[in-house]
Amino acid sequence: MDELFTRFLIVTPEQCQRLKQGRLAAYYSQKEAADALSVSPRTYEKWEQGTSNPEHIATYVKIATLFNISLDWWLLGEAECTHDEKQIINGIHRLAPDDRAAVKRIIRTMAK
Repeated sequence: MDELFTRFLIVTPEQCQRLKQGRLAAYYSQKEAADALSVSPRTYEKWEQGTSNPEHIATYVKIATLFNISLDWWLLGEAECTHDEKQIINGIHRLAPDDRAAVKRIIRTMAK
């Protein structure tokens, strides 16, 4: 499974950029990230440059966990809600229709 996954995964410049953004947002240097992932600094550097990619699915999960990023965001560029945002959305959905409409109006006003 790992071999098939990595063989057909095309590393894009956008994925490399998001990997770097995730690392920086988590306040890791490349060396610190490499140490935490048990790889050489050069290997990690190649991942950010897009000249190679992790060989195992488990490594992708470990990176996402280390940097607190979602695999959807990193690999596909899709935004994912945080736990708090999901709780807020679920709370809004449980409101009565009139209250839900009022919350939507407030959010739209604040977003302007």
